Amino acid sequence: MLSSIHPLGERARNNRWGVTAGAFIFGAVAGGVTLGSLAGATGWLVHQATGWAPSSALVAAIVVVAVVVVGDLAGWPQALPWPNRQVNEDWLATYRGWVYGSGFGFQLGAGLFTYVATLGVFAVIAISFLSASVAGGALIGAAFGLFRGIPVLTTSRIHNVQALREYHLSMARKAGVARSAALVAQVGVLAGVFAWVVAS
Repeated sequence: MLSSIHPLGERARNNRWGVTAGAFIFGAVAGGVTLGSLAGATGWLVHQATGWAPSSALVAAIVVVAVVVVGDLAGWPQALPWPNRQVNEDWLATYRGWVYGSGFGFQLGAGLFTYVATLGVFAVIAISFLSASVAGGALIGAAFGLFRGIPVLTTSRIHNVQALREYHLSMARKAGVARSAALVAQVGVLAGVFAWVVAS
């Protein structure tokens, strides 16, 4: 998606990059809110039926994030049979920028509509579920969607073909750093939840 939404491409399609990028981020947050609130609502229903203790939910959250970290380090996402579906690039030539921007963003923010590159998507679902709250799940999902959407802003300087080429080369060089950053963030969540358990 980042290879398509940049100033050079938007200018060629007679769209404004700022509008498309803004719609993309909005859509990603909306997708995350949808994912999180649905998981939170489901958790609330189950909690009403079972009455699990808050401490049990926190322990479960720690286990989930730990499994996600180990799984991503071990390369499980690449080994599991995910669908290879990406966004429909035909939208680029069919709709206005704000339409495909928000549509692509929503699919990315909702997590499960495109290829799943990290088990962190399932950590978001599980922790939103364990929050047993629509509002809590929505907040978790919003943060997830925002962090999936804002990378589109890194394309702001792509105004010619050379800049586009350099951008792609840079992304390829930094792929390992991005993966490490995602894992560090997941470990941070694990540490935060653990600290919360200890403090409680």
